[in-house]
Amino acid sequence: MPDLKTGLTQAEMRTALRYERKVELANDGLRWYDIRRWGIAQEVMNGVLYLNRAADPWKKEVLVKIDENYSPIYNQAEALKYFNTQEVVYKTNKDEYWPIPLAEMNANKNLTQNPGY
Repeated sequence: MPDLKTGLTQAEMRTALRYERKVELANDGLRWYDIRRWGIAQEVMNGVLYLNRAADPWKKEVLVKIDENYSPIYNQAEALKYFNTQEVVYKTNKDEYWPIPLAEMNANKNLTQNPGY
């Protein structure tokens, strides 16, 4: 993580923090929790994912920019030349929660299943 300049605004500090968490915790499985907690899941988890699982080389024209949440924005026409895609849909009032296991609901009759399950 590069040193941060002093006097950052709240928005600049938020961007720096989100970058740090995305990079440092990339393989820890925590991003899902971050984007839900930060209220950006609807924005980040909808649309097309560009997948390069084979780690094939691609040209710089594929990437347009990195947004304030440190999510990549792709040039779709160029990206389709190099990447496979997957459509993702974030369902509000469902994807914020996970289903409660049946064993837990059986053990505590006061529990009700989360919406959408």
